[in-house]
Amino acid sequence: EGFGDHCYGFPSEDGSATFKVGYHTPGPATDPDEPGREPQPAAIDAILQRVEARFHEHNPVVVETGVCLYTNAANDDFVIGWLDGKTLVASPCSGHGFKFGPWMGRFLADLVEEKRSIDDWPRWKWAP
Repeated sequence: EGFGDHCYGFPSEDGSATFKVGYHTPGPATDPDEPGREPQPAAIDAILQRVEARFHEHNPVVVETGVCLYTNAANDDFVIGWLDGKTLVASPCSGHGFKFGPWMGRFLADLVEEKRSIDDWPRWKWAP
């Protein structure tokens, strides 16, 4: 996989003719406090190519660039499990946490209320 393989985009909140475009791609383990967290020119070029192809936008103009950092599980899944029988640990990571937030909240509540068991979801089961 390379830059732009998992591109996404959505319109600007202010109603302007701009829209945010990004890509999801795992990278190496990173310390968020380390310097050098700037967008890479190759990534920007790849995203611009994807914008042209996907949105039929010729010669798109970059208004602003930035990078974000989020956790990734080794298999891109959620990680959920009981720490001590009383403490539920959940990491809805790998860039999925926000979009699945409402569902994940209900799922975790069901686990706590014993309406579901994490044993039924072995792919997500974390064992400390």
